[in-house]
Amino acid sequence: MDIISQRFIAIGNRIIAELRLLRTTIQQQIEAITKQAQTNNQEQQSTKEVRAELHSPQPIEVNAHSDDKGHPRRDKIRLVVEGFTLAAAVTLGILAYRQWKQMVKATNASVDASHAASWSAQTAAIALEESKKQFRIDERPYIVKEYIKIAKPTKGEKLLGEVLLRNTGRTPALHGRVYAHIDVLQKEPTDYRDWLKKSKDADTGYMEIGSNLDRSLTASGKDALSDIWMSAITDESYHVYVFGVFVYDDVFHESHQTYFCGRHDVGTREERSASNIIVFSLWACHGGNEVK
Repeated sequence: MDIISQRFIAIGNRIIAELRLLRTTIQQQIEAITKQAQTNNQEQQSTKEVRAELHSPQPIEVNAHSDDKGHPRRDKIRLVVEGFTLAAAVTLGILAYRQWKQMVKATNASVDASHAASWSAQTAAIALEESKKQFRIDERPYIVKEYIKIAKPTKGEKLLGEVLLRNTGRTPALHGRVYAHIDVLQKEPTDYRDWLKKSKDADTGYMEIGSNLDRSLTASGKDALSDIWMSAITDESYHVYVFGVFVYDDVFHESHQTYFCGRHDVGTREERSASNIIVFSLWACHGGNEVK
């Protein structure tokens, strides 16, 4: 049972109690009026004068007429009292009904206001979360690959590659861990999960890259190039690849990754490095170059 029904029942019980009290009061007044009428009749009978015409029935007729006049009077009083009682009951019923309607209206308004407040709170919470998310997106570091270069492959020497990363974000990249590898492969490497695992398992120190700063990474081959591998590179049945991932945290303690992958093709224009070494800029792989 809801609060409105409980209040309405309480008002109804109060109206019934007041009507009962009013009825009791009216009955008491009617009884008092009746007793008063009887007392007046007795007084009129007790003041009779004894005359010689004791056989005359005139006093009896007078008393009879007096009683006949008392009954209509009491009936009128009772009718008036009952009319007032009915009017009072109707009035109380109307007032109770109006009060009940006002209570229902006020309750509905309260419920609507509660729903509106709840919806406003939810909307504000969603807007706040979106604002926080956008703020983090705007302020986080973004590590991007500037370029990947390799020294000219030479027989009898190890492969050597360089990756230049740049932080284009507004805040520094923290706790950086890197996996960079150079190898001669027949197909493009795509085992990105393995790259990520090796970067986390690497027994190296952490690296930081400040906002708008560069950091150069190197990758070196394990063995010197033999005639067979040089022939495979020359006839392009195999290609030199430099690939890996840089894992870092932002200032909001969220982790991000930058994957990079470059491929060397025969015929790429030669360049001279600052140390007068012939290098090649690698082409980007079809995959493995993502910023997350």
